[in-house]
Amino acid sequence: MKKIISLLLAAIMVFSLFGFASAEGESTEKEALRFNKDGSFKIMQIADIQDIYIFRKLTRMFLEDLLEKEKPDLIVLTGDNISPGAGFMKWMVKISMNNFMKIFEEAKIPVAIVYGNHDAENKLTKEEQWEVYEKYDCFIGVRDSEELTGYGTYYLP
Repeated sequence: MKKIISLLLAAIMVFSLFGFASAEGESTEKEALRFNKDGSFKIMQIADIQDIYIFRKLTRMFLEDLLEKEKPDLIVLTGDNISPGAGFMKWMVKISMNNFMKIFEEAKIPVAIVYGNHDAENKLTKEEQWEVYEKYDCFIGVRDSEELTGYGTYYLP
C-alpha cells in the first residue's frame, strides 16, 4: 500500500513539474506540493465527515487530534464531506463546510477534495461547493483548463 501511495504521489509531483498554465497563459499562484527534506510526504485521507451546520464537538476534537498527532503534509477529503441533512438553506451548507475547512485552514495544511454521493444531496451544487472551497487558502485544487470538465476534476500544483 505504501508503494502505491508513493507512486501516486510521485506521479502527481512529476505532472506538476510540467508547469501547467491557465487558459489565459498564467500559472497558478497556489504553492506546489513538495516532499520534505527527508524525502517523506504524509497524506491524510478523511472520508465521510458528513457533518451539519451545528458542528459536533466530537467531530472537531477528532479532526484536531488527528492533525496534531499525524502532522500530514496533505489532507484529501474523499467524499461525503457534507451530510445530506446539512440544512434546508444554502447558508447552512456553507456553514457545514466551514466547520471542517477552518480547522484545516488554521492548521495551514493543504487540502484537496473529492465529491461523494451525499455531497450532491444538499442545497449547493458541486459548482457552488467548489466556489466555497476555493475561498480557503488551504484548498489547493486548480481548475484552469478547458480540458478539465466538471467540478471535482482538477489538478494539484
